Amino acid sequence: MSPAIRHTLTCLLLSLAGQFVRAAEPAQPPVDAGPKLIRQTRYVSERGNISSYTLLSGTNQLSFVPPNRWNVRMNTGSQDVTLLHSNLAESINFKLVLGTNNASTTNRLIELAQQQHPGAVSVRTFNFFCLDQAGTAMDFEIRTTNASRTVIRSAFVTLSFGELEFHVSAPASQFPAAHQAFMQLSSSFQTLGNPRQSAPGTGLKDNP
Repeated sequence: MSPAIRHTLTCLLLSLAGQFVRAAEPAQPPVDAGPKLIRQTRYVSERGNISSYTLLSGTNQLSFVPPNRWNVRMNTGSQDVTLLHSNLAESINFKLVLGTNNASTTNRLIELAQQQHPGAVSVRTFNFFCLDQAGTAMDFEIRTTNASRTVIRSAFVTLSFGELEFHVSAPASQFPAAHQAFMQLSSSFQTLGNPRQSAPGTGLKDNP
């Protein structure tokens, strides 16, 4: 056998051996890249073509429809979703935290609000509903030196696969509009495999 043929056969055998070893290695689990947000366009008879979004987190999927004139983006760092009104003054943030958390209490709402907004004063606490589940919501006010006021709303609702956390912010004079947008958003949520129409009783029970 000539040296050239011997060299070719050796390379072929090494290549086949490498493929065998790689095939025998256990498959590596996929790397979790965190939540993802997918946008779709669909037709609704009352509104025409609208944008809807699906939040993918683990094996869970939550779809929602943003209110008109609200822009939507995914924050990869904090892994939450931000909705910002075109006036740039009203905002809604929400985040899906997988796994249940039994600490969704009034004290937790106060602690988180004061961490994020030092000087926030609790105004009221009330029942909050989303995806037919009851949670807790609380409104806070922040007063500035020029006597203007900002209203912050925090809400938590526990689902079978995790917890949905909301934060709403708007100047006091514009908060009623932000409240209505929040009601529309919260009542639009659907989970994969459990499609439903928005029903009376979803959203907030009372008005600001």
